Amino acid sequence: MKEIAALRPVGFTPLGPASGTSVFEARAPRPRCGRNRDGFEVYPDTAAGALRYQGWTSALARLREHCGVLGGDGVIGVRLAQQKLGRLVEFTASGTAVRADGEMHPALPFTAHVEAGEFAVLMAAGWVPAGVVVGPATVRGHLGRRLPQVDEQPEHTDTLAHAMVTARRAFHDDALRQSAEEVVVQDMSTWVGNEECGSGEHGTDVEARVLIVGTAIARFRLVSRPPMAIMPLHEGGTR
Repeated sequence: MKEIAALRPVGFTPLGPASGTSVFEARAPRPRCGRNRDGFEVYPDTAAGALRYQGWTSALARLREHCGVLGGDGVIGVRLAQQKLGRLVEFTASGTAVRADGEMHPALPFTAHVEAGEFAVLMAAGWVPAGVVVGPATVRGHLGRRLPQVDEQPEHTDTLAHAMVTARRAFHDDALRQSAEEVVVQDMSTWVGNEECGSGEHGTDVEARVLIVGTAIARFRLVSRPPMAIMPLHEGGTR
């Protein structure tokens, strides 16, 4: 009922749930440990990051296909889920398919992480969603020797900080691939913990995973200012 009330004034009708799933085998070799046995170094796990990006983009492509089968023009309220099934990793994207009430329809269904109310605000203000943008990153840090326990774990903090920078860069690159003018940043999830050293060397690997999710948007008419918290893709900060 809330979706209908929010969407009808901007010319859209909800059709029902839509989903897309992709399953990948985690075939990437265990990453190397750090070269510095006595210190701490951080390095990106590029294979794991690429697997997550391919998994999400494939699931989102399947979501668009399902939306098209339903006769929809796009999917709003997109949520991403991931689960490990042994050596397999399942990526799922799901949301609500919607259809434009008028005669104008996009050539390819869009995907948007924003909910119905936020979608209506964007449309009313002259913005149209292009697609969900993802910025995944996996970063590992090798600790060659165990350090004394303190309240803050600087190795975990440093690894997570590097992962956030890497994820933001991947997010920016994905937005450019979708020809976005601006991006509405909707969610960022983080995880950090310990893993066994990948090469069997003495020590511990600290692993951090970050996922930034948002919606690429473009203008379809001039507006005075952005209606929501938006990340600009140009240099020079926020507008």
